[in-house]
Amino acid sequence: MSDIKIGRIYKIVSTQSDHVYVGSTFNTIRDRFHGHKKAYSKWAKGKHCEIAIYPCFKQEYQVVDRTHLEAYEQLWISKLTCVNKNNPIRIDKLSKKAYYENNKDKIHQYREKNKEKISEKRQQYLERNKEKISETKNTKMNCDCGGKYTNASKAEHFKTKKHIKWQSSQ
Repeated sequence: MSDIKIGRIYKIVSTQSDHVYVGSTFNTIRDRFHGHKKAYSKWAKGKHCEIAIYPCFKQEYQVVDRTHLEAYEQLWISKLTCVNKNNPIRIDKLSKKAYYENNKDKIHQYREKNKEKISEKRQQYLERNKEKISETKNTKMNCDCGGKYTNASKAEHFKTKKHIKWQSSQ
């Protein structure tokens, strides 16, 4: 059985308009808000953010996993008029997963049958997008655990003691 975690749903409201954003996190609201502010600062190139997290709307739920928390988030997004660009639970995401589960054997057979063709197309893609892939690999990311990593070293970072310790405390 999975461990029960505490997930938080929060609302960000613009002080200049009636725009509302609903989000979810396993971190503290304060830490998550710092992430929003940092992203906004990058986007606005240093301009001040006109948003606030109101204490009247901070909900905590006992959840089994991220999907469970995202279901609560989707509930609040549906209840409130939000500006969220992406819904946390998308029907196409769920249907793709169901399709894969139902057709796993067919997919594996197709891949085996067309192994060379798939490999060739992959090589062509890598050659065409060499610079973009190199940039993406070397982009530095900040982890919620406080560590930093590049996309190329993401898997190694997730195995570090610092990240594992942080994850177990969530």
